Amino acid sequence: MNNNLISRNLEQAQNKVQFDRLNINFAKKFEAMKKTVIILSLLLLLVSNCAQQKDNYLLAYDDEDCRCFGYKNRKGEIVIPAKYFFADDTLRTTAFVCDDKGWKLIDRKENTLLIPFIYDNGPDYIVEGVFRFVENGKMGFATHEGKIVIPAQFDFVTPFENGIAEYHIGGHREPIGEYWYWTGSKEIGHINLVGERVNFPQQTEIE
Repeated sequence: MNNNLISRNLEQAQNKVQFDRLNINFAKKFEAMKKTVIILSLLLLLVSNCAQQKDNYLLAYDDEDCRCFGYKNRKGEIVIPAKYFFADDTLRTTAFVCDDKGWKLIDRKENTLLIPFIYDNGPDYIVEGVFRFVENGKMGFATHEGKIVIPAQFDFVTPFENGIAEYHIGGHREPIGEYWYWTGSKEIGHINLVGERVNFPQQTEIE
């Protein structure tokens, strides 16, 4: 009888161990499912937000009375009244516009973020993700979103080509017909897209 009692107790203990293991496995699987659901929910929320941001843009419109441009939302409602002589076709977060003070990069609240370098009678072209801007008489590089990548520190700098731009310290513009070129530089060198000097032969040009 004692042997039977011991066998029953052992069987009950084994059953309890198996039951506990099942509970632990179930708990682990449940936690894994919870994490999966949370991750999927976050991904869906991110996709939804990205889609909303993609659709949340303003379109330039032409006011024939003042012969100037402003911005409307997709419903045709005026968000920025017409006041600019020229303006980018689309305003998502920023846009280049031109008023009686010249070209500038603005945000959706019409804050002036940066003053672009003027090239070809308009704002500098965006090349390799950046454009040249001017601040306190110096030139630097920034993204179209208004993020300064390389602070204004050069008297003149060329657009990037294959990740390299040429900078000039000192010098001045020299007109040639309707165009001009930069001359008289005390130092000429090269930088990469993060503003680091690259080891090209350094040049000087003083006239």
